[in-house]
Amino acid sequence: MLEIFEKVSSVVSEFEIGVLLIGKDRRIWWANDYILKKFGSEGNLIGKNCEVVLKNSEGCERVLDSAFKSNEIERIITTWKTKNDQIEYCRSIFIPIREENDRVEHILFLIINLSKREKLAYEIIEMNKFLSNVVHNSADAIISLDCNGRIKSWNRGAEVIFEYKSEVVIGKGLDFLLPKRLIEDKELEWIEDVVLKNNAIVNHETERITKSGKRIIAEVTRTLLRNENNEVIGFSEIIKNITDRKKIEEELKNTIEELSKLNEIAEFVHSTHDENEILNLMLTGVTAGEGFRFNRAFLFLYIEDKMLLEGSNAVGPSNPEEAGRIWSALGRPRSFKDMLNLYKDNVDKTDITIKKIVKNIKVPISNENNILVKSFNTGQHIRIEKENTSDPETLNLLKEFNTDHFIVIPLIGRNRSIGVLVVDNAISGERIHEEEIGLLRLFAHQSSLAIENAKLYSSIEEKLKLLEEAYNDLEESQEKLMQAERLAAVGEVTARIAHEIRNPLVSIGGFARVIKKELESGNINFEQINIIIDEVARLEKILANIVSFSKTTHISDKKLGTINNTIDRAVKIMNEEFNSHKIIIEKSLASNLPELYYDDWEISQVFLNLFRNAIQAMPFSGKLFLRSYLFDNEVKVEIEDTGSGVPENVIRDIFNPFFTTKSTGVGLGLTICKQILSSHNCNIDIKSELNKGTTFILSFSVIKNHVNS
Repeated sequence: MLEIFEKVSSVVSEFEIGVLLIGKDRRIWWANDYILKKFGSEGNLIGKNCEVVLKNSEGCERVLDSAFKSNEIERIITTWKTKNDQIEYCRSIFIPIREENDRVEHILFLIINLSKREKLAYEIIEMNKFLSNVVHNSADAIISLDCNGRIKSWNRGAEVIFEYKSEVVIGKGLDFLLPKRLIEDKELEWIEDVVLKNNAIVNHETERITKSGKRIIAEVTRTLLRNENNEVIGFSEIIKNITDRKKIEEELKNTIEELSKLNEIAEFVHSTHDENEILNLMLTGVTAGEGFRFNRAFLFLYIEDKMLLEGSNAVGPSNPEEAGRIWSALGRPRSFKDMLNLYKDNVDKTDITIKKIVKNIKVPISNENNILVKSFNTGQHIRIEKENTSDPETLNLLKEFNTDHFIVIPLIGRNRSIGVLVVDNAISGERIHEEEIGLLRLFAHQSSLAIENAKLYSSIEEKLKLLEEAYNDLEESQEKLMQAERLAAVGEVTARIAHEIRNPLVSIGGFARVIKKELESGNINFEQINIIIDEVARLEKILANIVSFSKTTHISDKKLGTINNTIDRAVKIMNEEFNSHKIIIEKSLASNLPELYYDDWEISQVFLNLFRNAIQAMPFSGKLFLRSYLFDNEVKVEIEDTGSGVPENVIRDIFNPFFTTKSTGVGLGLTICKQILSSHNCNIDIKSELNKGTTFILSFSVIKNHVNS
């Protein structure tokens, strides 16, 4: 037998053919030079297991086993890997060799290296098989149509999508896949016209109907098919079921819109530091059509000093009729800002009922079984539905809210709960979905942070106000202290000067009066002596003012009195001077003013001094308006003249000691007035307009006077 194989080998040596003789025990009995050259060294394969050769191919071992079992010739075209790691396409033939007893003990194994053309043909066949397999098993519906639009092929994807087997639809048109509306619109004719004109229509979004009547959103791509003569031979159509994709796109779009709304509402909430405004914005955002669209919202805040969850506010209708009125009035605004404005005009007037309900609810934080307290303590949202609830307290809440369901959302700020938010759809009856709850929790957290920020801002603002008041009081006290020190120094100096001047001045006045008595009235020196006496009297008056100013103010006779009486008495004292200067007095004194605690003599001196200033401003004629009234816990007294007015640059110094614009006087009158009024906790202000007049305003604090009393 081996001699025969030697002859076979010499015949096939001119060709790229390998020859192996394989025994039933799978050992190699003989191999030609081609096998040795391709898969092993010369002489080293005989007696070895055929696996050393067959392992370099795909599927040959399986076919060898099949040939031994069937006793029939087996063929396979497959790839072989040579010892140089090259891949070659070969036809493998397994020929059973029968013995005299008709038993197959050996297989003649031929390996024929294919030519390039055969190799290409094989690759094309394999590619066609692959493409056919791809088309047949594609998840998309791939359909071929003839020139009349009749179905020629219908792949497995089409069977899955449309639920029709291929044998049922072959030869039919595609009308049975279209909704009635699209048939009436002649969509198939339109698609065919577009394809004939442009060779294809790509990703046309439309609708199709399955065998069970389910509508799907489909994406259709149809391509024109031509032969080598450019003649139209039909169409290929790919239909993708994009229903799930469109659903995801819609959900994504809705999520983006919800997040956009959430961001807009959060911006509004964080745009203010007013806690009440934040609470109103939060409740509006939860219930607004341009917000989260819940029917109603109830807010409960933790009151730390009372250890309570207390109903704070609520938004929403109490019944369907009220809901109809509100929602009809609101319409559909274009933005959340529009909704806020409409809400203020409409909703605030109609949700009184549920506000009363929520404000009557107060839950001790120690009541850990209460559903509101549970959410507050655990930081978890809780869904309540009447059919799944047996707790009496929770059932009572459902009854009070007049609903069969609600969701409790914790308001969590910086590492602590500040309250809970309750929402429902009591009017529409719509179920609240988990996605909505997730967004609501995010918004509730943002709102909680804004509320905490508002509380912090309010606390800081209050402390800053206290600091500012303390600073102003300190500054005022410091100014008063410095003023007192300055006045004390001036007083000490002026007292000494006055004392040194007074004695000689008294002597001069006394001698002048003695001389006057001895002179006759016609004497040439009589007039000069009178001048001396008048000037000495004026100097004594100035000295008296200086001494009065230099003394430390001492309130010795403060008692309750009516300021109008003091004003009237001062007017009577000055009445002669008013008349001599042709000044008309107009009084507007309020009755029933509260009594004040003051020294009547000292306040009289203030009025007399201010009256004299008015006379000096109106030396020839004028009007003096005297008013008293109660305003903001203060008794106000206004003294207004129609004189020449005071320049603006003079007003700021007018109460300073020794400041004067007059040719006579030393500038202590208004300083003494301010000193007296300060000791009575009374402020004095001045308003003046050139050539129109001046107004002095005295403000006696009723509260401080009562405290003093």
